[in-house]
Amino acid sequence: MAEMKITTTAPVTASRQKGVRRRSRTIWTLATVAVVGVVGAGGWCVHNVAQVLDGTQPVSCDHAMRFAAAQPLPDSARKAECVHGQWLGIQYRAEFHIPRPDFEAWLRASYPTAKPLRTCTPEGELCVDVQMPEDTTPPDSKGIVRRRIADDTSIDAWPLADGTLRVKLSAYTV
Repeated sequence: MAEMKITTTAPVTASRQKGVRRRSRTIWTLATVAVVGVVGAGGWCVHNVAQVLDGTQPVSCDHAMRFAAAQPLPDSARKAECVHGQWLGIQYRAEFHIPRPDFEAWLRASYPTAKPLRTCTPEGELCVDVQMPEDTTPPDSKGIVRRRIADDTSIDAWPLADGTLRVKLSAYTV
């Protein structure tokens, strides 16, 4: 008769069990970090796109003034907040406080031909609708004219108790 060989598996040692647990824990940790990273990055992208679409994406006021074809804000401008939005057109909004003489000088330097309108928003004291200069941006190699400035800009200003003006500028493409 043939001899039967009986083989036994090596007993599972405690150190071997720790290694398996350690690898399992590492895999779960890496998987968790990957999922959180992907979800976080997706949320960040959705947040930024939503800000652009609803016109609340913060932007530098220098950038907003360039788009509005205006001079940079003077140093006396305070509480300046500028936002950007884009849906069917591009829009930049700026709001700031500025002493009246500085505002008038900035307005003359930015828009020498601008004339105040007779009709204002109910709370506005000074309203200006700026006729933007003709855009002379040449077409690119594909024949597309890429606009660098707004089609229209409107400015509303009203006095505050501290003697400054609260100014709202809105520049947009059509």
